[in-house]
Amino acid sequence: MNGLPQWIWRSDCLLSKTFILKEISAHALNPKQLLEEKEVYEQIGRTLRQKDEESKKISQQIIDKTLF
Repeated sequence: MNGLPQWIWRSDCLLSKTFILKEISAHALNPKQLLEEKEVYEQIGRTLRQKDEESKKISQQIIDKTLF
């Protein structure tokens, strides 16, 4: 996987709420899972891209505003 460690999924990696888009139902990833992914990239020395920095900021804002 391009030098990435085996990914560990959190027990709460999916939100419990079901979302529906055009008659397709799905569970969204928990923002904590997304943020953890970016933090693991940094820990292993992967250079974050601008979109990764933005993703971290948005994920943290969602986490701060929501009780998960």
